[in-house]
Amino acid sequence: MRDMQLEAEKIPLIAAGGINSHAKMRQVLALGYAAVQLGTAFAVTTEGDAHPNFKKVLVEAQPRDIVEFVSVAGLPARAVRSIWLDRYLRRESVLQQEAAEWTARSCRPIPSASAVEHCSA
Repeated sequence: MRDMQLEAEKIPLIAAGGINSHAKMRQVLALGYAAVQLGTAFAVTTEGDAHPNFKKVLVEAQPRDIVEFVSVAGLPARAVRSIWLDRYLRRESVLQQEAAEWTARSCRPIPSASAVEHCSA
């Protein structure tokens, strides 16, 4: 942030993703971010409505269990290794190609707003 001459006071950027400890939160804030967004950390709380089995998987996960990959939407993703994820990773390139082909068939520019696309289900 500071290297790019961006000041958090003027542009409040919020870091998200992979922040799973107090040390990482402090590290990100030291880089100049205005705040951090935590998601998965709250899934395991008593108040969280995630299934108990899902909470157990998250709580018991070790750093070596976390896998980074690209979702079919083309976005970076992080998940705990599971049978489902292993199956997805074996088919990742095929699924991404199918998603791209579906998007090409189903999405078309709207003439009045060329930057916006309309996708039909």
